[in-house]
Amino acid sequence: MWQPPPCTGLYWMQAHCPKHPAMPTTITLTSADEQLLHEQLSTGRYKDANALVAAGLQLLAKQDQQLRNFIQEGLEGEALDGDAVFAALEAKYSKQQPTGADS
Repeated sequence: MWQPPPCTGLYWMQAHCPKHPAMPTTITLTSADEQLLHEQLSTGRYKDANALVAAGLQLLAKQDQQLRNFIQEGLEGEALDGDAVFAALEAKYSKQQPTGADS
């Protein structure tokens, strides 16, 4: 039997979540955003504007989580000495001959 994902309080605010029951919400769209909404609805992939907005919010939450994961990986990864990295880059690129119209 299908179970909805657990409520994170961030984006899964549907009627099935007792902590965040569905609430009527009004949003104002720019004309460009409204056009995009109608274009997406015309594809038939989304039942209505609510489903489209929910899909967009879920995608945003997924991207936010991926960003948090990348940041955490960076914080836990091996630290590099910035001065040593720049010195190595400078040494590498100072050996190359300049290219372009002036040479």
